[in-house]
Amino acid sequence: MHCNTGVGAEMQSKTYVEPLCTQVENFQSHPLSVLPPAVQAKIRRAIDADISMIVRDPAMGLTDTKLQDVKLTALQIDRSPRSARLYAVDWDDPSFGVNGFNCIVEVTPQGARSLTPPLTPSLQNSMGGFGVQILTAEGRDPEVMIASKGYKEGVGAEAEAAWFHKAGRFYIAGPCPAGCQKDLNSR
Repeated sequence: MHCNTGVGAEMQSKTYVEPLCTQVENFQSHPLSVLPPAVQAKIRRAIDADISMIVRDPAMGLTDTKLQDVKLTALQIDRSPRSARLYAVDWDDPSFGVNGFNCIVEVTPQGARSLTPPLTPSLQNSMGGFGVQILTAEGRDPEVMIASKGYKEGVGAEAEAAWFHKAGRFYIAGPCPAGCQKDLNSR
């Protein structure tokens, strides 16, 4: 998903972490296995349906994959003192190419839930990338940028930025803050 540049009225009032889109944390540096076992289990249960949909898709070539063997990474993306924690979660299987399947999960003492809209068979509403940056530090639901590897005609390999914010129950894509795409590729 490409970043739509521009600054909408909703985004003008936000305070963004500076420098913008240059401090991407690579998912691979945050294995799920370092989290407490109870948190690991909650995250897995929260995204089980999405992983199952991908595994069952014959076009993905993963039909022999056992859900418990899927290697996940998870990066805590909120810094608030509340009891719920938000994690950006990544499944990076070699069959996906250069970008992994990503989602955002809220973990509470009672359980966990995915804050990413349920996948559709066409995977149209999926997140995918290699890293994440928290763009807003204030508030309960931080805005995040998912960085992915892409290709631009006439330029070649290029990092792409996708901005996600919470709207209702889910994190959805929206226009990136002005300069995000350029800053991501100049780091």
